[in-house]
Amino acid sequence: MQERLAAAVDIRNWVDVRYLVERPGPDGKPVTGQWGSRTGLSGGERRLVVLAPMLAAIAASYDRFTSTGLRLVPLDEVPAEVDERGREGLARYLAELDLDILCTSYLWDGAPGAWDGIDAHDLEAGADGTVVAFPMLIRAGQALPGDTGSAPQAGGVA
Repeated sequence: MQERLAAAVDIRNWVDVRYLVERPGPDGKPVTGQWGSRTGLSGGERRLVVLAPMLAAIAASYDRFTSTGLRLVPLDEVPAEVDERGREGLARYLAELDLDILCTSYLWDGAPGAWDGIDAHDLEAGADGTVVAFPMLIRAGQALPGDTGSAPQAGGVA
């Protein structure tokens, strides 16, 4: 039974994934190459490379169900090691996949403007071990790197 479970959750059994990495070359023009074990990626880039197909597989699984259901993805410390631009890209990707994320993080403010709504709470432990949740002010209506045109319209503050 253990082998069957291991085979069922191994993403390599579901899809064949090949990554292309595009970076600026010495002349400023983009250079694209296939990602492999010798491709120099930062820790955050490696995390995103692994996370992207897993999220796509989860979204595809939810696509089999009714469109009114919750598409929940609980993740722990997703943005750790990922720079600000990568976190914003991850938020946009999650919104594109229409996933509802429940995430712990100490670096992520939800990438305001990358999706249409977010509730965020800062959790703090008291001296007696009680955890208190403080709602965070989420900025809206600001342009993010990669946006074209004007800033998105503010939809309010969560």
